[in-house]
Amino acid sequence: SGDLHAFVSTVIAVERRGTATLVIGSNGPVAVWVDGSLRYEWDGERPLTDWQAAIPLELAPGRHGVLIRVGHRSVAPELTVRLVDGRGLLPSGMRWSPVGEGGVGHD
Repeated sequence: SGDLHAFVSTVIAVERRGTATLVIGSNGPVAVWVDGSLRYEWDGERPLTDWQAAIPLELAPGRHGVLIRVGHRSVAPELTVRLVDGRGLLPSGMRWSPVGEGGVGHD
């Protein structure tokens, strides 16, 4: 899963039940947990591009913790992340909490 790793954590705040897609791009191995459950894992190396993986989410109202691990065997890990609806926009009634401001483990 790579010799170099970086972790990103955040929270998705949901006002009303809805669906969204977490879109991930990485240059190396990546794993994504939502509410403590592993939702996606990929092990390999590739050039970074946007939209390499799409993870469908069904989210109830409340706060949902997201943890992402990205790695690489020889260069700095790179990552792109988006939360989108069917139109490619941030879903209505959902928002990201910036890391360190209400992120995983912070209230």
